[in-house]
Amino acid sequence: MAPIELVPHSILRFLDQVRHRLWDGCSFQKNALHAVLAAPVPYDRLDPEPGRLEEEFRSRSLHSISFREYSEDFPHSKYTVGFDGHPGGPGWFVNVRDNFNVFGKAPPPALGKVKDGVETVERLRGMPVETVGIHKMMVDPVGIISMRVIGDGSSG
Repeated sequence: MAPIELVPHSILRFLDQVRHRLWDGCSFQKNALHAVLAAPVPYDRLDPEPGRLEEEFRSRSLHSISFREYSEDFPHSKYTVGFDGHPGGPGWFVNVRDNFNVFGKAPPPALGKVKDGVETVERLRGMPVETVGIHKMMVDPVGIISMRVIGDGSSG
């Protein structure tokens, strides 16, 4: 994670989402060529209640950050993680290249950086896509079976 003092609200919101197991069953849906994006959308496109996952975020008031906080001390470099949307959330993304200048004057917060699992991010980046409107959507969404907070962050 980014140092907590840099973007405390955003980090705590993301950790709360994970602690409440809200990302379990969600999926990576988009490959925006500069980032891969996860959303509260079931990875099973045949799910009879596709809106239920996003509703879980809303019912716990964890669907969005309250305000954008960004620190130039923790920029959007390759493999950093940030909230998608404006002001941000519930979706999130992993940058697959340095994106210092992609977001304009009000970038979303960068929350952390992938340390282990870079090869998985690269596999997501290589997933076949189809154009849907202006978006590059993965032909087959990649499921997030479960997300958990491990460790207390004290080991850096």
